[in-house]
Amino acid sequence: MDSMKHVNNVMYIRYAESARVNWAQNYAIHVDPQNKDKWSKMCKPEDYGMILRSIKTEYLFPLTWPDHISVYHKLSHAPNDHIPPSGSFKLEVLIVSELHQRVAARCVEEIVTYDYKKGKKEALQPWLVDALTKTWEEQNAAMASALRKD
Repeated sequence: MDSMKHVNNVMYIRYAESARVNWAQNYAIHVDPQNKDKWSKMCKPEDYGMILRSIKTEYLFPLTWPDHISVYHKLSHAPNDHIPPSGSFKLEVLIVSELHQRVAARCVEEIVTYDYKKGKKEALQPWLVDALTKTWEEQNAAMASALRKD
């Protein structure tokens, strides 16, 4: 925080990272409980996991202290739209100021799936593709429903 009580830009990246871990844990508990153990390990450097390859952040206005935020993730494309199968997927992130009720930053994260035992990038595993495909379809259905209500 600076003298104007602006939140440091690095914190936006940390907010996105923490929310991404929560996102994976949410899949483990609510979205894909039959693969709970696999989802839980996705954020640990043990076996098959995910690593942030890149993040692009567009800062829209400065967050100030004190404020509360909400962070939202969504898939930016279908997980199986690569031939041959890719070892990555992209997430769009919104960091929202609760105080101002507006988006403070937008991020695009590229996530790589990685085999820590082999020490190399891996293709998306079928259970992961299935869960992300279901989410992609639900996102599109929700968007179509919202657009019809105009």
